[in-house]
Amino acid sequence: MIDSDDKSFPVIIVTGQIPDQLQRTFQKLKTLISHCVATLGNADTLLTKIEESIKHISESHDELAHLCLESGLKGQKATRAAENFTWNLRLLKAQLNLVSKSQDEAQDIITQVFDTGGVLGILSPKMMGRGGRRFSRVIHDPIRDSAL
Repeated sequence: MIDSDDKSFPVIIVTGQIPDQLQRTFQKLKTLISHCVATLGNADTLLTKIEESIKHISESHDELAHLCLESGLKGQKATRAAENFTWNLRLLKAQLNLVSKSQDEAQDIITQVFDTGGVLGILSPKMMGRGGRRFSRVIHDPIRDSAL
């Protein structure tokens, strides 16, 4: 059965005896869900910190030539410092993109767990009592969506 915790994340509840292989599969699914929950819990904070860092670094980029002169960097050393500065900015932007994509993927996985539970009819009564369908996509319900 699939239920939800106090933060509306899925919880897999297994009742009865199941074979070891299936037990390992459920354990891996629970681990995946816990990783997704952790990702969703930390992603917003990480995105904010990375965005702030990118903003500060971008603002400092205009002063880079002046900062290099103040610290005594000239010629090739100043060029290398500017290249490192630009490279670090690119890395931060790439990390921002990766965290954002990870957040989207984790949310998709959580949604798929609920969708699959609805399709298989294994959502808890509490989940079914939340207004019927709580799914991301329209899922055919043979009882409600009959052609007659």
